[in-house]
Amino acid sequence: MKVDFMIIGAMKCGTTTLSRILAENSDVCFSNPKEPHFFSKSASWKDNLDRYHQMFNHEGKIYGEGSTTYTSHPHFNKQIVDDIYHYNPMMKFIYIIRNPVERVISHYMHAFQRGYIKCSIDEAIEKVPIIIDTSRYYSQISPYLKKFSEKNIHIIIFEDFIKNQQVPLDRVAKYLEIGKFKYNTNIHANKTIGNFKPPLWMDRYYKLPKVIRNFLPFRLFGEYIKRNQFTFAKKPELSSEAIVKLRSLFEPEILKMEELTRQDLTYW
Repeated sequence: MKVDFMIIGAMKCGTTTLSRILAENSDVCFSNPKEPHFFSKSASWKDNLDRYHQMFNHEGKIYGEGSTTYTSHPHFNKQIVDDIYHYNPMMKFIYIIRNPVERVISHYMHAFQRGYIKCSIDEAIEKVPIIIDTSRYYSQISPYLKKFSEKNIHIIIFEDFIKNQQVPLDRVAKYLEIGKFKYNTNIHANKTIGNFKPPLWMDRYYKLPKVIRNFLPFRLFGEYIKRNQFTFAKKPELSSEAIVKLRSLFEPEILKMEELTRQDLTYW
């Protein structure tokens, strides 16, 4: 078998929700875990294909995965597009994008919850470049457009997806050439707003070396955390200066994405 399609991002744009919906389609075998990050981690991917393929535990008409780090250039494997092309030059990609400023806020919340960031959101914008770079949608997708055909890339607008899942899902089914989906509007993953403040022990858990967290008791503990999403009581607010800066940074990217998607994104 070979993986036929990938949800490549963007992070905090509904990729987990879409992955769960796809995994319920009888034509699809989706990876377990949902985000293997296989091509992001190592340049020696050719030597580890058996381990990668073991993440697909049943037969399907098509095989897919959803690693958002595939559109986080330049923070992971810098030759990732070439590597994926060498693995499968016919690979299909699904890329979900949303208001880039809102995505930045959600990314910050995600990283803060897990203890990766300690500073305020305004400071994070200055100190943690991946938060900005992941919202540079055209810069992230253009290497895929150059290497693969445009017909191999399907772009979904997050705001359209949450407004009415049926239309975007019908388009995904047609794009992947699979049977239509049975719609479950209760699937909404990875909520970050709620009434719980991330506790200190959770922060300490994520600071443990990965080799320790991979031991079974710690791995089970990590799965518990994922299933019981700890949430912010209130959404962080950007300063007016930070908002102006971000909108100025993202405007050229938005204009190019409008041209690519042939959609009006001025409301961003």
